[in-house]
Amino acid sequence: MVVCFDLENVISCPRANISSFFYRRKLSVYNLTAHCSSNSSAYCAIWHEKLAGRGSNEIASALIVILEKIVEEYNPKTITLWSDSCVPQNRNSAIAFSLKDFLQKHQVDVIHQKYCEPGHSAIQEVDSIHSCIERRLSQQETFSPLGVMNCLKTCMRKPITIIQMREGHFKNYLESSKLLHFKSVPFSKVKQISYRKDATFEIEYKLSFEDGHTGNSCSIRSQSMKRRLSSPERWPAVKSINKKIELTHDKIKDLRAMLKFMTPKDKVFMSKLTE
Repeated sequence: MVVCFDLENVISCPRANISSFFYRRKLSVYNLTAHCSSNSSAYCAIWHEKLAGRGSNEIASALIVILEKIVEEYNPKTITLWSDSCVPQNRNSAIAFSLKDFLQKHQVDVIHQKYCEPGHSAIQEVDSIHSCIERRLSQQETFSPLGVMNCLKTCMRKPITIIQMREGHFKNYLESSKLLHFKSVPFSKVKQISYRKDATFEIEYKLSFEDGHTGNSCSIRSQSMKRRLSSPERWPAVKSINKKIELTHDKIKDLRAMLKFMTPKDKVFMSKLTE
């Protein structure tokens, strides 16, 4: 199974043809989109800036939620992931740890993570989905993340699986990854990383897509694990992110000023965010 994923450009809410909206600060909405090769289905994980940001932990958390949905539906044994080469979002220890952690909890044997060459994207399917979303957003008014999710339901002929991210979905994979030795993986140079269920503390990687290029293997065992060879090796636990995010005073003021133009449902949703 091949899964391509990418984070869409930030969606600002509310979006409407109202002159007073133009100069006001808006709520940022994030959408991690994935395309699955099995039946050309699309998945969108949605969250807003007061719930979480868009760093490596958030991308990893949204990706894992999408993969859990795919595994629940198709039960694949091998998954190949394609993404762009953005280091802060896709090529880092948080993503690597999250995929290793995913293998410990699900009946998937191997995950291959591949990165597109800059300027030669292999994730056109996701780009196409983003184009459809942007086109539909430009055609209708969206006042809150609820409106964005309603837009996603009608932007394509084939239904999109929409996942509304919750507070408990976001995990601190980056902090847990510090308990292992991921420094041995040259994330800024790799083109492919392979994670295997039967090799918990081993990672294979390639620095080139050229035919015949031999891969490399490294251990991510921490120094303390190496010293305690006689004791059983335990995979580090993952904690939820409990950091509370507050909107700025100016943004809250602007969002409240736009409430009077919103539909009742959107008004209730945005009122709770700005309390």
